[in-house]
Amino acid sequence: LLELLNVEQSSQFTDFYLEYPFDFSQCIFICTSNSTENLLKPFLDRIEIIKVDAYLPVEKFEIAKQYVIPQLRKEYKFPETNPKELLEITDHALWKILQEYCNYEAGVRNLRKLLDKIFRKVAMYIESSKFEIAHQLREVPGEIQDQSMKRIYQVNTQNIEHLLDFPQSDLSFYEGVNNELPIGSSNGLSVLTEGYGQILKIQILKKEQVEGEKVVPHFSLTGKLGTVLRESVEIVKFATGNLLFEKFGE
Repeated sequence: LLELLNVEQSSQFTDFYLEYPFDFSQCIFICTSNSTENLLKPFLDRIEIIKVDAYLPVEKFEIAKQYVIPQLRKEYKFPETNPKELLEITDHALWKILQEYCNYEAGVRNLRKLLDKIFRKVAMYIESSKFEIAHQLREVPGEIQDQSMKRIYQVNTQNIEHLLDFPQSDLSFYEGVNNELPIGSSNGLSVLTEGYGQILKIQILKKEQVEGEKVVPHFSLTGKLGTVLRESVEIVKFATGNLLFEKFGE
């Protein structure tokens, strides 16, 4: 890829599998990435970076209404014309998904995954005859029921958590997360490049390292920890050591 993007080498590129030379000097390569943080510096030097703004919430809403939901209806056999069973997602439910389940993403990839999950679960409920759950989704207006006996399964703000679980972006999800922690436990926070994060559970285990007849202080870290988290642990280690020294001496 570095050779292809290099103007001086792209005209004499040789594929090692076909062992045949290609001239890519007149080609324009378009590369996409969610983040440039983990890309190699030589690679970034060979390309022009164009930053594209994220979709606005109203744009995501229209993409879901006009493209994603119709595609999923067709995929899961919920036709809009003359259907016997129709799956309806209310506008309020769609806004709830956008604001509480995937508000961190720039595109609509996770939005499509969530909508696909809704269609998949409703189809499973119908096929497996779980009437007690399907009944929670069903709302059949009288005039429709009298005319064509259609079954409309409506996904709204009241039943959406049955299909998508509890939204982690809701502040109440982490309410009291730091209360009543056992001794030797703590909570950390990991922040991802996509703009969201998650709670990390940190536990400390006492382990004595004996050399001869003497117990030697020992400290080790496990897990794949980043630089910032390792620095935080080092600060805690020194602060704890100072407190112990002030209270008990050597």
